[in-house]
Amino acid sequence: MAGDLYDGDWQDFNTGLYFANQMRNLGEAGIRVAVIRGNHDAANAMTKTIPMPQNVKIFSARKPETWLLEDLGVAIHGQSYAN
Repeated sequence: MAGDLYDGDWQDFNTGLYFANQMRNLGEAGIRVAVIRGNHDAANAMTKTIPMPQNVKIFSARKPETWLLEDLGVAIHGQSYAN
């Protein structure tokens, strides 16, 4: 998923909780999710406070990362926005 899941000044945590629950449902179905945070996500409090399930990989804003999905023969590269 390519960024801006939440708006920077939006304070409704129900949206974040709903999103996390849907990611959990995907995980239960064996689906992994790669997330790159956008500039609006970086400014939103939900981004830092709502924990994501194990099937969700959120790419760091500090430096580019690679997520190896060896069972699929895939490497996903990405970097989130810092601010």
